[in-house]
Formats: sequence, C-alpha cells, structure tokens
Amino acid sequence: SVDRARRMGKLLRITFPSGKTSLLPEEAQALKSQLESPALVKLRDDPTAVFVLLGYADPKGDPHKNLVVSQTRADTVLAAMRDKCGVVNLMHAVGMGASTLLDSQDLEKNRAVEVWAVLP
Repeated sequence: SVDRARRMGKLLRITFPSGKTSLLPEEAQALKSQLESPALVKLRDDPTAVFVLLGYADPKGDPHKNLVVSQTRADTVLAAMRDKCGVVNLMHAVGMGASTLLDSQDLEKNRAVEVWAVLP
C-alpha cells in the first residue's frame, strides 16, 4: 500500500520526557489544536487517509524496554487522537524502539512519536 500511496508525509511530532509514556492534559489539548488546523482537518475528512504513529525511545537502557516504551508512547498518542480529538480514520501505532534514531547527537529528540499520513 505504501508503494502505491498517492501521498505520504509527516504531520506532527510529539515529544516525551525520559521514561514517560503518558500525555499531560495540556499536551493532549495542544495535540487537539494541531489536529484542528485546516490542512489536517482536510486530511481527517478523507476516509481513505491512514495515520501511522511511530513511537521512538532513546538508546539508554535495555533494548526490550525501549521497544515497549516506544510502543506505549505510540499507543498513547493514538488513544488521544481517537478519544480526545475525535479522529476516526484508520490508525496504526508502531513502536520503533531505539533502533532507528531520529538524532544521534541529541538523544532527547528520540523520545517522541511522529504522526504520518498515508493517502492510498
């Protein structure tokens, strides 16, 4: 499906403190505000748009635990998008662990979830 996608791109990046996997209420509200921008509302209104949430962790600590943390972060953002932001599109949460670093110099940048949109 990705090979045949009309369009694919990163929409949002949500950061997390070290070891944390939950969103504070103000962070969930900020996510909702971002998802209400006209460009993202247009994507959300397209029933064929699929959102892929990639969770990441920094390489500190146990690799298995980092994979669990990254998956939990992605699941947390997915739940917030669905339950607090009203996103009804198909969504997939994928934990990337620390296997694919976003920034090898500034490890804090790797504690994040990226939200990507795919239009088949």
